[in-house]
Amino acid sequence: MSDVIRERFVWLLFLSNFTINAMMYGMINWMPSYLIQSVKLSTIVQGHITAMPLDQRTLAQGILISASGISGIIVPLVVSPVLQDYGWQRAFWMIAIASVVVGIVLRFVLPSEKKFAEVPAGLLNTKLGSKRLLVFSMAAIAIFAAMAGFAKAVLFIIIIRFLAGAIAHSGYAPSAAKEVATKLAAPAKAKVTARTITLVAALFLGFIMIYFDKNAICIILVSMQQDFGFSNVQKGMVMSAFFIGYASMRN
Repeated sequence: MSDVIRERFVWLLFLSNFTINAMMYGMINWMPSYLIQSVKLSTIVQGHITAMPLDQRTLAQGILISASGISGIIVPLVVSPVLQDYGWQRAFWMIAIASVVVGIVLRFVLPSEKKFAEVPAGLLNTKLGSKRLLVFSMAAIAIFAAMAGFAKAVLFIIIIRFLAGAIAHSGYAPSAAKEVATKLAAPAKAKVTARTITLVAALFLGFIMIYFDKNAICIILVSMQQDFGFSNVQKGMVMSAFFIGYASMRN
């Protein structure tokens, strides 16, 4: 009986993750989108924002990749017992299929009109420069990851995730996009063609693949924590973030 209750609890948490996504997604018409994403807005919205007119996308770029927020806490809680019950291969495909199905449903059911697209990092990207903002974002990600490793309360973790989304994660997406657009030597026609392909691909596939990728990362991280310990995995993530930031600054 306890196993049945445990399994129901696990899948209830899993479904609640997508319920939170849907609720937050519907609120995007009434409050700035970067605030919603910092708390928890499913990344299926990135397809809609990418499809915005080019003159409006500068401020909206930062929302494409942001903190996982509430689902970053819920999904690992769900994945760990699912891995123990079904193994990582079955759990991987179960979560992948669920992500695709729910993503498709939400894509065609929920409204897509956006009244807000303010992202503070988009403004800083123009004033400070994309390379400086990129290095700052990667360093901030490492700092917030280290702070999360010392957190003892759920409320503290939620606050850290919120700040990470609003400050750190919202910076490297517009910075990387600007670096690619300005530093790569490509003809104007090729750039327009590439952007058109990106718009179409992100609109139909981005909302599925990015969310699937996040859940896959959760499976990998949970497995690594079981093998190497929570502290060692956190240290590895922090060192990786600093290494990527240093490499970005050098290049």
